[in-house]
This record gives sequence, structure tokens and C-alpha cells, in this order.
Amino acid sequence: MAENNALERWLPVPDWVDYEVSDLGRIRSWKKSCQRPNETLPRMLVAQVMEGYHRVDLRYPGRRRSAFVHRLVLEAFVGPPSEGHQCRHLNGRRDDNRLANLAWGTAAENSRDKRRHGTCSRGERNGNTRISEETARQILAHEGTHADAARAFGVSRRTARNIRSGARWGHL
Repeated sequence: MAENNALERWLPVPDWVDYEVSDLGRIRSWKKSCQRPNETLPRMLVAQVMEGYHRVDLRYPGRRRSAFVHRLVLEAFVGPPSEGHQCRHLNGRRDDNRLANLAWGTAAENSRDKRRHGTCSRGERNGNTRISEETARQILAHEGTHADAARAFGVSRRTARNIRSGARWGHL
């Protein structure tokens, strides 16, 4: 991030006095420190990482808010989202909070982005899956009833039915 610091633009965080956000995805505070009350230099906030997303805590007397950095960048530079819109990371990297990589979009656009980037957790990438993609393909190709397929592959009838109907493993 340091390579473009001379071109970095800063705007106030909406509704939060003493905080600024940059188009490179950095957050700083101009609040005076108790330890150094005469200090006028900004303090850079260190983001915590939650499931790959960067989050910061904003504080003001009587107020506290945890906020995702990507939302703060978009709210400051683009404005609030339209109804039903969410933040999209255009390159698929959750930790890249540069304005050039962010956009408001619908859930459908966000899902298409995830499939395009390969970050969608479907199939074997889903942490809750109990069968392999190959087994799911075999269940799809199996002749007979759902109960027959369930017995043949050691899964429940509901699992066999969901795979065959496309409710699960629908991308196959």
C-alpha cells in the first residue's frame, strides 16, 4: 500500500467525527491520545480480520461501532448502498479494500463474482459436505428410486432426492 501514498485520498467516515478513510482502504483517527494530548498526528487503526474481511472499531464518547473497512470505503467515496445492495470485491480478494476493487451490487452480482473468482463454497469446498463430487455424480446417474440410490451410496433418501432434484450439488 505504501507505493501510492502520495496519491492517497482521504475522506471523513460518514457520521463519525475524528475518523477518516482512504481510497487505499486505510482508516485513521485524529482523536487526541490521553498519553499525548498535544499530539496532532493521526493514528492509523489496525484492522482485525474476521473470515478474511478487515474490521475496525470506531469509538466516540457514548458510541461504539465495529465496521468492515470495505463498507467504510464505499460509504465515504461512493455513498450509501441502494436498498438490497451489498459490497462486492471485484477481484475476489476479501482483504483488498482499495476503492478501485470495490462496488455496490446485488446479491446475484456478488454470487456471480464468487463463481467467476472460484471463491464460492459449493461442492467439496463447502465445509458441511459429507460426500465427494464423484459420489454425487454417481447418485445422479444411478438408475432406480431415491431409496435405491441412498442404499447404494450410504446416504439418506433425503440426500439422494436433494442431489437428484438439484437442491444440492445443483452445479453438476
